[in-house]
Amino acid sequence: GQPRWLLWWAALLCGLGAWLLVRGEERARLRWLALLHLVALGGAIGYLVGAPDGALLSSYAWPISLAALAAVITAMYRPGWVAVAGSGALVLAVAVFAVQTDPDHSLAALLPAMPAIASCVWPIAVGVTARTVLIALGRRDERQSQAAHAALARAHSARSRRVALDRRLLHLQQLLDPALGAVARGEADPGDPEVVRRAVAAERIARDELQVPWLLTPQLRDAVALARASGSEVIFTTTSNLVTTPRTARDLLAAVLGTQVLVTRIRLTVADDDAPVTLVVEVDDGEGLYSGLVRI
Repeated sequence: GQPRWLLWWAALLCGLGAWLLVRGEERARLRWLALLHLVALGGAIGYLVGAPDGALLSSYAWPISLAALAAVITAMYRPGWVAVAGSGALVLAVAVFAVQTDPDHSLAALLPAMPAIASCVWPIAVGVTARTVLIALGRRDERQSQAAHAALARAHSARSRRVALDRRLLHLQQLLDPALGAVARGEADPGDPEVVRRAVAAERIARDELQVPWLLTPQLRDAVALARASGSEVIFTTTSNLVTTPRTARDLLAAVLGTQVLVTRIRLTVADDDAPVTLVVEVDDGEGLYSGLVRI
């Protein structure tokens, strides 16, 4: 038989190893992995101290194989010197036992002990291989997750663009319906000069809205058309792929168009969604041309 303490030691070693596996790599601290190797090495040395000659060649050498398995966990979680040092100390203990129990104390005794020595080394390869496989699987899952997120982002972006386009088309329809809706519904004669005039004004409004999106409200649309009909030149420009005109642009335009002053030219420039808005107003009072610039 074998000492009863080996069973308690085996239970302790297996429990500690299972606990480290459950904790995972991030919480498997170096001190706990070192403790695992110390428990494994202590039990193996304790077994070798009381083992009879030739024990390495019998089935009673299971404590050596069990102690060697500690390197699997360490090699998976902390590849490097810890697993090598633990396995190296175990190999040294086995080699010393083989030589010391040989009648001639010859190094030739290491040859029969090679299976036991090999059992102390191969767990490192198992741990490193398992770590490599797990890392490869993790990277594959990460790539698949990134691809899925990218596909969802593209789908969301496409839906957002469709919604934005639908909203903009509806807005444009609301701006143009008073002039062109009657013609489309057959309620107005396309040859009527007044209908033609409103259609030309609507065409300019459409160009304005396409140039500077979400600038014109129905009230501003009528005010701009009235200003142009009164002889004012109204120009809208932008220097970027504008998505939504800021509210300040609409407020400036409404303030200028709401005055009773006859304006010769109005130039409103919006550089970007969150960039300053520039409004240039020119007034001709008959004696000279005056210009004013507002930048907000």
